[in-house]
Amino acid sequence: MPVVAASATAMDPKNKQRPEHTAAVLEEQGNVLFDAIRQDDPTLAGGFFFPREPFTPLKDIPDPDRYWKQLYRVYEQDIRKLHRQRKDWSTATFEALEPGSAAAWVAPGEEVNKIGYYRSWGTRLRYRVDGQLYTIKVHTVISWQGRWYITHLLPWKK
Repeated sequence: MPVVAASATAMDPKNKQRPEHTAAVLEEQGNVLFDAIRQDDPTLAGGFFFPREPFTPLKDIPDPDRYWKQLYRVYEQDIRKLHRQRKDWSTATFEALEPGSAAAWVAPGEEVNKIGYYRSWGTRLRYRVDGQLYTIKVHTVISWQGRWYITHLLPWKK
């Protein structure tokens, strides 16, 4: 399980920095996520999952670290599940990671959080196989210090 530092730059304790919400900004993360799915290797996209370091102080629940571990296991399982949906990925190529819903501010106190963040649903990972376009819908991305991270790759219930 990766432990990814959010950023070495000055931290905004209220996490109000609104990240750009464009395909160009998301392209690098999308490429990494696509490679993880294509190669059936969740570790490749560990840096696109919301890091444990900010998750622990953000969540207002009794054991946020345990919850993070659960979410990360589901993320790994989702990557493997998406890989199994295609028999052969050898000709698949990344196209884009397109923003989903408009970024909405989730205030502290909502969704059992102590710190607010921006959230977007329905980001779309586009890829091609033999010229045909396919889409994988990324359920939820949230922001931390001006960068987007996945919290739920596929729809998930506790």
